[in-house]
Amino acid sequence: MLDKQQIQKMLESKLMQLLPQQKIKPEIDVPLHTLGVDSMRLVELFIFIETEFGIDLMKAGIEMKDIQTIKSISEYIALKRESS
Repeated sequence: MLDKQQIQKMLESKLMQLLPQQKIKPEIDVPLHTLGVDSMRLVELFIFIETEFGIDLMKAGIEMKDIQTIKSISEYIALKRESS
């Protein structure tokens, strides 16, 4: 089972793919919108999360507080995977 740090690394990698202008690894506590994540890229990130981690985000009841930063997303994913 993946731990939070492994999940964070996977999310960082995906964000670097989605944001090619991002030359350095994104900070885990920086709000996604500050990194340049727009609504289209957020949808792409959701698809990645659902595919990679097997979590249906809408059914799981994801909230805005859960998707603010890489850290909050990875904590949410880890929590959902532990409870399933």
